[in-house]
Amino acid sequence: MHFRLFVLLNKDHAQNSQDARSYVYQKLEAEGFTTQGRFSYGVADWYVIGGRWSGELTKLLLDKDKIEAFDKEAEDQKIFWTNGTDKPESLQKIKAELLWSKHFPDFRGLCPVWRNTYESEGFEDDAMIVTKKLWSQIMSKRAWCGEIPKNDSTEDGMIYLDGYNGERLPEEKEAVDKMWIVVVDYHN
Repeated sequence: MHFRLFVLLNKDHAQNSQDARSYVYQKLEAEGFTTQGRFSYGVADWYVIGGRWSGELTKLLLDKDKIEAFDKEAEDQKIFWTNGTDKPESLQKIKAELLWSKHFPDFRGLCPVWRNTYESEGFEDDAMIVTKKLWSQIMSKRAWCGEIPKNDSTEDGMIYLDGYNGERLPEEKEAVDKMWIVVVDYHN
């Protein structure tokens, strides 16, 4: 089962998104996130930055009504469904990008849907400096914090790599403009 994890880190660990994504990837690996040994296992058997949730941070910053309209139309058209003949992946990806442009004609940047979900360090917008809007959106979606979800959980997790030992997350005033947030897809 795939889970989404939001990882916070202090701004001074990274000059840019690539640095933040690399830092999180390496830090999770160093802390044994996927380590398997004779008598113990890491939290995950696999993970990537972004993955199934690549582009999610961008989508959280956009107009909710437009996102819902895009999602509904994409579902109605079965845009995210593929098969080898009448719905090849390459054609469906083009349809998704065209539909995105219809709903977000002024959007600039990499389309936040239909990405390669196996890029180990994700894409540019899979790590962002925390803003008030981003913080508010994520905190309203997150069901708990400080721990990694259990195998049967469908909740999102959030961890802060630089402290608090899972006891508490930073407050808004400690995070906004002072931290990076990185989205991680992991399987367990």
